[in-house]
Amino acid sequence: MKSFCANCFAIIEYGAPVCPCCHAPQNRAPGNLRDKLIRALKHPLGEVRKRVSLVLGEKRVTEATNALAEVIERDPDPYVTGEAVVALSKMLSPAALAAIERAALHESFLVRKLAVRALIAAGGEWRRKANQIARGGRNLAVRTTAKDGRRDGSSSRRS
Repeated sequence: MKSFCANCFAIIEYGAPVCPCCHAPQNRAPGNLRDKLIRALKHPLGEVRKRVSLVLGEKRVTEATNALAEVIERDPDPYVTGEAVVALSKMLSPAALAAIERAALHESFLVRKLAVRALIAAGGEWRRKANQIARGGRNLAVRTTAKDGRRDGSSSRRS
């Protein structure tokens, strides 16, 4: 049976006392949860990275802003990237909003739509930028998100 190293996420034998890659002990007591969550953004399983992004956003862990921005730039999974956008939208720091603005130009329409929605919700200058990006967008879902946001200030969901 296989497992992941708690430090570097290399695949190791289940129950191994030390990781053969990074030599970290595998039976050590838990450390700082925030740091572990941020490190887990590099986990090889996309579902883990997605869930970690969700938790970091819900807990508003501002120390994770740069790591989440890196996920937006480098992660190949648009669902993971979209969750990183949503997480950053809950922090609303200038660095988080700048990363979301870059995400509004992402290759995945899902990520672009979530980023435009987050920028519109941030209001002010960010809302104006979101509308400019969406108007120039090639995807109807992204343009509609901006249109709905201009109309009522909310997301594109209707009840």
